[in-house]
Amino acid sequence: NGACCTAMRVELNQVYHQVGQVLSGHLAFGLPDPSCGELNWCGSPARGGDILNFNQERGFEGTSGKSFAGRVLLFERESLEELAETLDLRVDLDDISRCGGTLSRASEETARLRARLDLAFGRSSERGPVGLLEESSLLETGAAESILRLISLRSGGQPDTVQPARRS
Repeated sequence: NGACCTAMRVELNQVYHQVGQVLSGHLAFGLPDPSCGELNWCGSPARGGDILNFNQERGFEGTSGKSFAGRVLLFERESLEELAETLDLRVDLDDISRCGGTLSRASEETARLRARLDLAFGRSSERGPVGLLEESSLLETGAAESILRLISLRSGGQPDTVQPARRS
C-alpha cells in the first residue's frame, strides 16, 4: 500500500462471484493468473492473463471457474492523470468507464507487469515493513506506468518506438 496505489494478491480455492463499484476518485484493475482459465467478467468471457476493468459506470461483476488467483491494483485517479501527463501519454481515463470488461488481452506486456508485481510482493514479504516501503515506489510508478501504456494503446496512442535507420 503506497500513498497513491494499493496492490493485493488474491488466491481463492473455490468459485467466486464478485459484484462491486470502485471507490470514487480511484481506478482499479485486475490481473488474473493465466492458470485461472476463462472467467465471466462483466458479462463477457475473459482469460487469465487479461487486464480486467473494474471501472465501468454500472459497476463490475465477475465469476471464476474452480479457483482464482491474481492481483488487484487500485490507483488514485489524479496520480494516474499526472503520470500520464509526465510521460506524455494520450490516455482518456473517462473512456475506461465506457469500455468493456477487459482492457487488454494476455500479452508479453501483461506478463511483465504480473512478474514485476510478484517480485515486489515477494521482496516486501521477505523484508517486512522496510521492504513494503521500498517496494511501494514500484507500485506507485512502475505498475502505474505499465497500466497507462496499455490503456494508451487502447485509446489510440502509439507506443514509443525507435525507427530503424534507412538503408541506402
